[in-house]
Amino acid sequence: MAKKVVDNGNHHNAINRRFLTHYLTVYNRYTGSEVGCIGNISRNSIMLMTPWMMEIGSVFCFRILLPAPICKKTEIDFDAKCQWCHPDVDPRGYDSGYIITYAPKEYDALIDSLRSYFSFCT
Repeated sequence: MAKKVVDNGNHHNAINRRFLTHYLTVYNRYTGSEVGCIGNISRNSIMLMTPWMMEIGSVFCFRILLPAPICKKTEIDFDAKCQWCHPDVDPRGYDSGYIITYAPKEYDALIDSLRSYFSFCT
């Protein structure tokens, strides 16, 4: 079920991690290595579940490979600054939260697409 957050100007609809972990993996844009899975995503932020601790304060260059093209793109590159990181409930991993520092228009299209896909509206 999609997690809905009331938009009061400071928050945006967020999509529950229970679903996203099965669909979207985030990669290091330069090395191609897998960083982790999306736990939650919005226009301004993203939460990742990773196998290792991420450095708070660092800006990372990420890439999402899309299962289907969005705006004729099969991948979306974006930069995000790590705001927090702590152990996940699963002792084998960590949760980390990021503020998006750069994202192309396709990132917004991805958010809209995910919101539509996980919506229960008819």
